[in-house]
Amino acid sequence: MDVPDDNLWRLWPLLEVAERVHEANAFGVLFSDYLLDSWAYRIKPNDTDTSAVYVDYYDVKDPLLVAHTLGEFFEKYVRNADELLNQPC
Repeated sequence: MDVPDDNLWRLWPLLEVAERVHEANAFGVLFSDYLLDSWAYRIKPNDTDTSAVYVDYYDVKDPLLVAHTLGEFFEKYVRNADELLNQPC
């Protein structure tokens, strides 16, 4: 997505994910952002052939788990995007 959706969330094209791969850490690679990169979401492979999603507030704290799988992340987004995107820091 070149521009954020109506919820101010943006799923990055693969080219942008690749351009920011140097920002990967133990919690995975960045793949989307909220509110013009105010914070971002990381995807990390699990041992179960799925990928967990973490929110990274770009602060000194570790990113927080928001979904055990990418499918769960999208289900939460469809069900209530505001609740998912505005997790307490």
